[in-house]
Amino acid sequence: MTVDDKIKALRAELRHLKAEEERKLRELDTLFLKKAEEVCPISIGTKVEYEPGKFGQVDRIGYDVEFFRQHEDDAEIQWNVSGRKINKTGKLGKKDFRPVGPAYYFVKGTVFKHKGISGSLGITGPDDE
Repeated sequence: MTVDDKIKALRAELRHLKAEEERKLRELDTLFLKKAEEVCPISIGTKVEYEPGKFGQVDRIGYDVEFFRQHEDDAEIQWNVSGRKINKTGKLGKKDFRPVGPAYYFVKGTVFKHKGISGSLGITGPDDE
């Protein structure tokens, strides 16, 4: 086998491995979402306060993996919710609120309060919860 043949074979093998990796990542994404849906205490259609004084209706449940460590066995999988904003008249607006969940927000029932940088690092004060 020539060097050119070896290069060609190795490139083909790498393309195959890359396709396999992409398939496995899609499968992992599906499982992460299923896990998040199982543990999420908030159901679709629930009204939430995603910021102080701002409300929305949950349309989707998603997930966050601790510090983008998707491949690590000990990385925690957490749920998040997102959906349409509710305007001041009490009707659903056209825009969505971004995902909120325990990874970056303190959660009390259906009320979310952003943790900020200190809360995200696990440093909390008495007023934070």
